[in-house]
Amino acid sequence: MADIAGVRILYNGDYSRKEDCHLCAAEIPQFSPDICVIESTYGVQLHRPRNGPSVVMASPSGLQSGLSRQLFEIWCSYKKNACVIPGNVVEGTLAKTIINEPKEVTLMNGIIASLNFANSNTKIISPKNCQSVEMYFNSEKRLAEKTPEVGETVSGLLVKKTFTYQIMAPDDLHVFSQLSTENISQRITIAYTGAFGVLEHRLKQILESVESLPDEESEGPAFRVHERLTVKY
Repeated sequence: MADIAGVRILYNGDYSRKEDCHLCAAEIPQFSPDICVIESTYGVQLHRPRNGPSVVMASPSGLQSGLSRQLFEIWCSYKKNACVIPGNVVEGTLAKTIINEPKEVTLMNGIIASLNFANSNTKIISPKNCQSVEMYFNSEKRLAEKTPEVGETVSGLLVKKTFTYQIMAPDDLHVFSQLSTENISQRITIAYTGAFGVLEHRLKQILESVESLPDEESEGPAFRVHERLTVKY
């Protein structure tokens, strides 16, 4: 897995999700890649059925007859199954019909079968040998949306990777790095015998941001320090 300017690229050769005498079972990456480059030596081979999930490459691609039509009619009603059409389709074929995402189709035996379509942003590219592929990504971060003025304070998280430093908005952390953020809530009870107003007054003299909270919001006298710590009486 390579990370280039916030774009994750996964490159892999032959792999199998099931361990056998040739290969160990492939592990699922911790983070989903934006681009997946894999070898397709056996991409068009028809393997014997296995127990569990499997992929069958069948023809014709138009689903008008043959093995592809037989498998489609057996599997199309189950929402865990998927049908991938790898090429152009011709008008009047079943493949052309299901590209328009109908709610149901009529099978060869006259039975009406319901279909389930899932939205996906995955784009599959199968280039020829030595053919160049260009892909464009919008990798602008939220802190970069506005150029800061001279003397303006920039607030964010400083992230170091190898010899590179980046300042990111907390919401961008999981997008442009392999890190994530979590919120931690903690409540501490401290014995205090003085007047609550005196405590608030003293803290306002020491700290920059101490905000009094209305009673209806806090259910009693309270104030907030630096928009993070709430002190209640």
